[in-house]
Amino acid sequence: MAADKPTRPGTELHALLGLSPSAPQLAAFLSDLESSTSHPAPPPPEVKPYSDIVYLNYRHIGLSLSFAPSAGYRPSPTSSLDDIRREGDAGRLKCTGVDLYNHDAAARPPPRDKGKAPRQRAEDRWERFPAYPVLLPSPSSSASSSSPANPAPFPLDPTTTGSSLLSHLGEPTRKGGGSSSTPALGIWTEWTPLGVMVEWASSGLGAWDKGGESTWRCVSVFEPGGGGAKGGA
Repeated sequence: MAADKPTRPGTELHALLGLSPSAPQLAAFLSDLESSTSHPAPPPPEVKPYSDIVYLNYRHIGLSLSFAPSAGYRPSPTSSLDDIRREGDAGRLKCTGVDLYNHDAAARPPPRDKGKAPRQRAEDRWERFPAYPVLLPSPSSSASSSSPANPAPFPLDPTTTGSSLLSHLGEPTRKGGGSSSTPALGIWTEWTPLGVMVEWASSGLGAWDKGGESTWRCVSVFEPGGGGAKGGA
């Protein structure tokens, strides 16, 4: 009898890309996550429809899913969750991005007044994602014979720092942010071939100098080779 194949514990967010809002696979994924939380009756997602994108924000599990319309469909500003799922059934919406928000206090934007602790409105709060680690894809192996054919994914958790991710993924394809005029906006790095973009809890003066020891605020995944776009917070 053949032995079972070993499995890697963790969550692969890229598996959600291409699914519709009404896909059974998505419903099963969300149900599994929500069963691990303390919510007796998980709330429905916050719906943010725009003409070219629809965001479903699952704040109680730290996730935002973005869906792109097709086949001539233009979401209305008043579109409901039922409307969105109906269009998904018709094949006119598919998931093009997933944003994971870090609930950890160290990842929150700094307060405008340094003498006050950062505060969040209840409706803006992202709760803990219940299925860490999140497995981020690794770069393809190089020509070096010492590189594994299928490199292990990177296990991201709320305490992951810039230096630890950089040491695994290598130099980013694109990066930006860190302006001293917008201290609430952190620096960001994108690995376009992997479909991964990360905003870090480092901003303002000297943001890049501090980035290596900073934790992440938001991880966005998208189709490898595409371009990252921040979600519906």
